[in-house]
Amino acid sequence: MAIKNYLGTNAVSSSKHIAGWIAVDNKSREGERAKDPKIAELREKMKELAEKHFFLGKVPVKWIRLELTLRRTRKETVTLEEVYQKGKEIGMGTRDVDDALEFYHSVGEIIHFPSDANLKNTVILDVGWLVSLFKLVITQPCIYKKDVNSPWVVVNGVDELFGKGVLHEDLVDYMLRRHGRLEDKTVLLRMLEMYDVICKHPHKDCFYLPYLLQKPEDEGADIICPSTSTACAPLYFHFPGNFLPDGLYYRLVVRSAKKWPAWMEVFKHRSRIVVDKATHLNVSLCKVGSDIEIRVLRLQADGNKPMKLEPDEVTQVREAIEGELSQLINNYFPGLSYKTCVKCKCPHHTIGKLLPGGTDVDDCCIPVETERGKLKTDVTTCPISGVPYKEYDLHLWFNKNVVIQTNSQHTNQESDILGKIRPLSELYKRLGDEFGDEDVGIMKVLLDGGLLTKQKLSGLKTGAEIFVALEESGHIGIGNLDFLKELLRKMNRPPLVDLVNTYESQTEAEQLRKEPIAKRRKLE
Repeated sequence: MAIKNYLGTNAVSSSKHIAGWIAVDNKSREGERAKDPKIAELREKMKELAEKHFFLGKVPVKWIRLELTLRRTRKETVTLEEVYQKGKEIGMGTRDVDDALEFYHSVGEIIHFPSDANLKNTVILDVGWLVSLFKLVITQPCIYKKDVNSPWVVVNGVDELFGKGVLHEDLVDYMLRRHGRLEDKTVLLRMLEMYDVICKHPHKDCFYLPYLLQKPEDEGADIICPSTSTACAPLYFHFPGNFLPDGLYYRLVVRSAKKWPAWMEVFKHRSRIVVDKATHLNVSLCKVGSDIEIRVLRLQADGNKPMKLEPDEVTQVREAIEGELSQLINNYFPGLSYKTCVKCKCPHHTIGKLLPGGTDVDDCCIPVETERGKLKTDVTTCPISGVPYKEYDLHLWFNKNVVIQTNSQHTNQESDILGKIRPLSELYKRLGDEFGDEDVGIMKVLLDGGLLTKQKLSGLKTGAEIFVALEESGHIGIGNLDFLKELLRKMNRPPLVDLVNTYESQTEAEQLRKEPIAKRRKLE
């Protein structure tokens, strides 16, 4: 009853962590059995979830034999060559072994990254081995800080880690050597990079690791946004329910530093990243409660007054950050959502007050209404007071000067493109109707990693052009739309994924309907 009362009166607090809850009274019993009817509801819910997530496919017997053979080695890691050899002993070719490793990696039983040059030859059989390796970096530094026998280079390295978010390789070597795991250094650092925990420092043999920063919350404000810089007014990514995981914020900082690797200043909940060294363009990312504050600024150079910010460069930075954020949410925090907002300064807000609807609290955020990458209206209105918000011009973030084609303006252009790809033209048109310029920018960010060349990407202006390029490169095609759906998931666009699924179902049904007719004609 106490749990039920607490969750019932703390709607925001409970809903930010869980989608639903069942409070069970285990004190109410009849003999040896609990009599609370909620237990039956809990049992049915567990059954529903188990059936939903249960792997329904058939696992080949030879895959199971391979796993058991590897387990019998009692090793925590093996080389890929050893796995191939074990597979060969039981009649499996390299392709079969690769398929088995891919399956066991997908269900979390074995870890293997075949596409990574540093990790492809290592197969991790014991997930606990990897966890203990991570712990050496995450939990051990504070122990060495207190150890009076630690050498100066270690004490200094720990100070740099906690104070500046910088992880020196000397400190990594020391910690691994103390535990007899120096040979695992390459795997450790590469895995931390892959999971967006660290990124390489551009000029030193060290890494940025902002997770372990212990500086005061308010430190670094004057460094992140110097008074001599030219800065735009901030935009906010607001996470409803007063819930923004630290892990998401720090991963966004790391991802952004990877994207723009020139330089970064980092504090506990503040960071500034150099976007373009030549033009002194920077972006700051700050965690403010349940919001991520983003601001684009240009620093002063050689005592000269900074040049003004151009709308196109501010818009491009926002699109890049949103692309990274959408991908991180898809990878690590599925189900999490945010709204693009500004902060209202009218006196009608009560910080921390539960807003109508019971799923969010007031922190002065006003949602910015956008459609297809442009503002839906020139006026943003405060939902509390109804007063128009005119603090600053949002068109710097959503570039008004960029020619944003309407459906009617680029109908002919898309028709020419789709005319060359008749088999999937209907799907491309449906997606194109829902695809805006902001979506195009985010998808370009996701594809900017070797899937399409930078030269090719720069020439793509519409969704239809991107779809055609993906089809021409062999990434998508008839009966092969999984890659497209995965991209849309990373963009956090479930409705578009559903649209592709619906198209596939309709196409399959149409094919089945036509098949008997084709057979009859053949007989005739």
